[in-house]
Amino acid sequence: MPPTSHIHTLLLALALAAIGCSDSSDAAASTATNPPAVTQAPTPGRALRGTIDIDPLLGVEAENHACLFLMGWRGIRQGPPQIVRKITNTSMPASFSMDARDLAAAGTIAGDWILVARLDGDGDASLGEGDLQGATTGFVTADGPPVQIFLTEELSAEDVRHAQLLAAPATTPPPTDLKSGPRFKGTIELADEYADMNGTRTLFVILKDKPIPRGMPRAVMRLDKPQFPLTFDMGIEHIPLAVENPEDLLAGQLYLTVRLDGDGSFMGAPGDIELAEPTPVRANEKSIKVKLDTRRQP
Repeated sequence: MPPTSHIHTLLLALALAAIGCSDSSDAAASTATNPPAVTQAPTPGRALRGTIDIDPLLGVEAENHACLFLMGWRGIRQGPPQIVRKITNTSMPASFSMDARDLAAAGTIAGDWILVARLDGDGDASLGEGDLQGATTGFVTADGPPVQIFLTEELSAEDVRHAQLLAAPATTPPPTDLKSGPRFKGTIELADEYADMNGTRTLFVILKDKPIPRGMPRAVMRLDKPQFPLTFDMGIEHIPLAVENPEDLLAGQLYLTVRLDGDGSFMGAPGDIELAEPTPVRANEKSIKVKLDTRRQP
């Protein structure tokens, strides 16, 4: 992934730059082992603790991967992670303990955390095909009960391509001749309870052929710091891939998904504000009206 194509990944790479990738650097801090061969000295102060394992349904072996990234966001998954660990021992299940020494900046690890683990194939902070990823199903607190993170998703080449294509800033307005084809127009409102997010975050307006999270989108519009209520107008200029039949991709019944995203990544995360359900739509039929009223849960 080009370093300029994904701001979040670039910031993560910078956060990881000071972390060594040798076994000796891992031994100096709390490490992931299966099980620990030698009892280590207790980690000073408060710590986030738990285990990481691969979902057996994936049928993937950890030995073919280079590193394990463990990242944390305080309260909401927005911006670069505030706590980061890179571990070279990829044996599973892996135990972990993260304390104030793993923070990206000075501070405390008190409070609620969302943790994301990624078993990485090449040791680079960028997403890669074949990487395994998973997140906590709830908040983690320092010195709370140990948590278990299951790596439930194997990233495909399509997932990586999504991140490269859709994390780029919004493009300039399209030429007027493009607007003669199929159009999807409407209004997006933000529920009153999330009014403090008006003019913040990143908005994704997505058209798909099925009402499911995965799969290549037919069209995507990305807007930074949107103001609500917001009117939108989508067409073939928002198709992310070059195809010979763009009008055909937007024909028939599609499903509209809208998400106010906390970290600017196309991959949704807990804390994002979205529609309760995808909305069935057809081009040029009627003005679409939807409301962002549901917070995605861990």
